[in-house]
Amino acid sequence: MIVGWIILILMVSPGGNKHDAVEVSHRMGKPLVFKTKEDCENHVMNNSFYLTAFALSQFDSRISVDKIACIKKVLKGSTL
Repeated sequence: MIVGWIILILMVSPGGNKHDAVEVSHRMGKPLVFKTKEDCENHVMNNSFYLTAFALSQFDSRISVDKIACIKKVLKGSTL
């Protein structure tokens, strides 16, 4: 079992009654997985503008970013 850290962007509608999320799985064609939570959080801090823009581009409605989080995920068939 291989475990890594990924970026999950939580979205919310203006009224706060609808939630959704988008996982950021790749950057420039390469898997975006981190060995440590600290590495993931540093990437989020240094790229929050681009991550927000990406998340907003994935939805058609009036929805905004609620939170960008690093979460642990079991990776199947991957290596870090």
